[in-house]
Amino acid sequence: MHWFSKLRPSPALVVALIALFVALGGVGYAAATIGSGQVKNNSIRGKDIRNRTIKSKDVQKNLFQVRAKWANVSSNGTIAYQSGGLTVNHPAPGLYFVHFKTSVPKKLAVATPREEIDTTVLALPCGRGAGAGRCSPAFDRKTLLVRVRTTAGVDVDRAFYVGLLP
Repeated sequence: MHWFSKLRPSPALVVALIALFVALGGVGYAAATIGSGQVKNNSIRGKDIRNRTIKSKDVQKNLFQVRAKWANVSSNGTIAYQSGGLTVNHPAPGLYFVHFKTSVPKKLAVATPREEIDTTVLALPCGRGAGAGRCSPAFDRKTLLVRVRTTAGVDVDRAFYVGLLP
């Protein structure tokens, strides 16, 4: 009997073991019962995911692909290169209407001169800003007005790049 009293655990060890088993049980319970149905959409961040735990088969195809629409527009209004689906009308000097297949408002529109240093390029959704009243109502939500001017404020025909990001 004397050897058994030496092997008897101390009260601190008993409490520590009980705490360990409760903690392990809680983690196991959470792992077994929390699934994709309990996780809110867009609530998991990159820092919440351990490295090398997500495989390519787990990610929706083209999920991270940016679907920008862009065009390289010549001074006469013809499109030299584009991402696809864009058309341009050029009714007056320095005035271009770039038509997209998608709605333009609430998206980032970028326009920049192709080569000229003394040129400013302004891109606006139709219906807003200087000269936007010239927009055709038929193209209002899918048209970007692009005005090309010299730094002196004179409308001129110059080549430019235009892009629309989702």
